[in-house]
Amino acid sequence: MIQIVTVRSGDSVYSLASKYGSTPDEIVKDNGLNPAETLVVGQALIVNTKGNNFYVQPGDSLYRISQTYNVPLASLAKVNNLSLKSILHVGQQLYIPKGTKRAVESIAYLQPSTIPIKESLVNATRAINPFLTYLAYFSFEAKRDGTLKEPTETAKIANIATQGNTIPMLVITNIENGNFSADLTSVILRDATIQNKFITNILQTAEKYGMRDIHFDFESVAPEDREAYNRFLRNVKTRLPNGYTLSTTLVPKTSSNQKGKFFEAHDYKAQGQIVDFVVIMTYDWGWQGGPPMAISPIGPVKEVLQYAKSQMPPQKIMMGTKFIRIRLETSVQTRKPTSKSS
Repeated sequence: MIQIVTVRSGDSVYSLASKYGSTPDEIVKDNGLNPAETLVVGQALIVNTKGNNFYVQPGDSLYRISQTYNVPLASLAKVNNLSLKSILHVGQQLYIPKGTKRAVESIAYLQPSTIPIKESLVNATRAINPFLTYLAYFSFEAKRDGTLKEPTETAKIANIATQGNTIPMLVITNIENGNFSADLTSVILRDATIQNKFITNILQTAEKYGMRDIHFDFESVAPEDREAYNRFLRNVKTRLPNGYTLSTTLVPKTSSNQKGKFFEAHDYKAQGQIVDFVVIMTYDWGWQGGPPMAISPIGPVKEVLQYAKSQMPPQKIMMGTKFIRIRLETSVQTRKPTSKSS
């Protein structure tokens, strides 16, 4: 059984493997760890325990565990000879009855940093592909004349996706000269001729590579272009052939009137009505240029998802996460932390 284990003081890969009936090699492999590095207190690890055994973690309750594993609360309590109000203790072993498996949809964003694409990245993509619903190749960049700048080796990546019955996504961004551009977006949203040409090129490219989801990651859109962006998405949706879906990326918001150039043009309610699904960027609270903190702190993430559910059907929401780590280094002289991402 897969469970999330929080590292405590004195824990090591070897002690966790012994405690949970796993192996050090399995924990290292499942979590992409460097065996030479020590674990950090508070670090969350995936551990594959024996059988249906579950070990209580800090903050766990019968209700929370029943929700996680989709098992009726009464059944969980009964099989472990507990009352519904029993207080659990960290490290306590429970038996988890077999529950109903949830259907899960997943997306992996692929963003090569070299031309040609490194073979190691291609191999990693092939390895995870069978477990994905969508493979998003980042990115096709919009141009001011309504054309698209393609990423390298698009056909290779699209073929990897389709060979594994994964849906390749056509990811379109408003990146210009390495940055998300409000000016570029305004040109496309405000000029009907360029916009029609842009949509035509998108549909032709999607057909060429067999990409059945059209995915817009338009960021830093000018606040005054909020309604124009909504109209543009409606235009794209109207022109989609049968069998195609439309999706967008949204910045994390907690209210409809949240101020700031990064937030105002992303209309949760309207996009929830227009598109088939959204991917919310529930990450980057902690980032390379900021103070030490979690990349996706649970409190703010919950607030964003609660607001999103109030604006659109929950089945349209996909939560984003980043598989990176930030290593904090403290200067002895300045005592100020610096960070590096990897």
